[in-house]
Amino acid sequence: IGANSARLPDMEYKLLNIKGIHRNWLPAKSVIGVEMAGGGASIFIAMDTSLSMSGGNLATQKAALAAFIRAMKGTVNSVRIVAFSNSINGTIERFDCTDAAYEEIAVWLEAYTTLTYGGDWELAVSSAATFFETDRALQRDIDDGNLFGGIRIPLLGGESTTETRRKLVIFTTDGAPNPGSPELAAIELATIDNVEVYGFNIDETDTTETEKIDNTPDDGVPVVAGDNPNEMFVALSNSMVTWADMN
Repeated sequence: IGANSARLPDMEYKLLNIKGIHRNWLPAKSVIGVEMAGGGASIFIAMDTSLSMSGGNLATQKAALAAFIRAMKGTVNSVRIVAFSNSINGTIERFDCTDAAYEEIAVWLEAYTTLTYGGDWELAVSSAATFFETDRALQRDIDDGNLFGGIRIPLLGGESTTETRRKLVIFTTDGAPNPGSPELAAIELATIDNVEVYGFNIDETDTTETEKIDNTPDDGVPVVAGDNPNEMFVALSNSMVTWADMN
């Protein structure tokens, strides 16, 4: 601060409660600065609601996903959630979410209770392509950046264009799938251009099956504790992080 200067400038400070804001599961390594995707994403979430999720695992999954959804407030994304087993046990879908829509989704998650037998992963992601295509077909116009004082100037080449959204699939599970369904799910997802698939295991340390659908190898398939919603929330949030500084 004092290098090459005989006089120190006035000092200003901005103080943050890092542990409270970021809810880290390991406060000793709390994030200092993090940049999240600033909206404009289509987010498809498939959550395991098989019988093996009974008890703490379901409660952890619901709490973590609800916190993840609420963390998007202030940004505009489209979200579809599918609760799956051998059947689709529930869905909720909202496009271009307002804060009220995010809260509606989070409340739906917290109230969810239905568990049934099985783990059909192909069925779990079968509506993803249609969701992404429906969101894209809304034909939102965005400015191309040639603005002056917030006004588009045609002479400078300003024009509107169809928005291209980031496509995310978040897949949470705690058990073994129906044999062959991960391979079929991977084929289904491979038909979607530029989709990012993030798999998360709850308590299940064998990630072999989930790796078959996860196409984001940089983060692997995180294994999160079935009794720690904060740990799962942090892992989920990493799918939306573009960079983070650590202390």
